[in-house]
Order: sequence, then structure tokens, then C-alpha cells
Amino acid sequence: MLLGSVTDVYQPVERKYKITQDVLGVLLKYDFSISILTKSDLVIRDIDLLKQFSDCEVGLTITTLDEQIAKDFEPRFSS
Repeated sequence: MLLGSVTDVYQPVERKYKITQDVLGVLLKYDFSISILTKSDLVIRDIDLLKQFSDCEVGLTITTLDEQIAKDFEPRFSS
């Protein structure tokens, strides 16, 4: 199962509502194969959960190493 193919599942609101974390919990019950692509450091919060999947892939996108450019283009995401 692919989470976030068009959008990052770790949007800033995820910090408060933990929707992705809840979905991962349900998917784990059935041991779905999952793949996550994110720019957010929130994925670190779910590492213990992700380790329990038998087939789990997490990719991180790095747009730029220039902090100012990152803030201009994606002000709410992790640097």
C-alpha cells in the first residue's frame, strides 16, 4: 500500500491529529506492505510502529539544502 503518492501523509496537522499514525496501526493488523515518501521529520515519531511491518519502505525527499529557499518554497515542512 502506498501512502502519500500525491501528497505527503505527514502534513503539519498530523502533529495534532495523528491520523497517519492511526492508519498505520490499522494497516499493521493486516501487515500490509507499505511505502511512505515524506519531507517531514514526523515520520521519526512512528519508527517503532514502522519497524513492526514485514515490508516497509520510507523515503525522504530533500528539495534543497539552502534553508532560506526551503522556507520560501515549503514554509511548513522540515528542513
